[in-house]
Amino acid sequence: MFKVALKSDGSLVTWGDAYNGWLTPPEGNTYVSISAGDNHALALRAVNQQADFNTDNHIDLFDLAVIGQNWLDCGLVIQENCWQLK
Repeated sequence: MFKVALKSDGSLVTWGDAYNGWLTPPEGNTYVSISAGDNHALALRAVNQQADFNTDNHIDLFDLAVIGQNWLDCGLVIQENCWQLK
């Protein structure tokens, strides 16, 4: 039996029996969800975190507030220099 867990920093940790020899999780800290069965594990990685303005690996209310304010400040038109943390 093996276990897999998603850490608060977005990385993965595994432990238990390495029945097939694949107990080392992939590197990175952009994982957002995991699922595991008896003989497998899946991890969903965030591909694009441009909306994570406070860089906490989550799109949360802070990030949505920044997006909303920038949208209003830019006259509801996306402009490249408008989408930056103020």
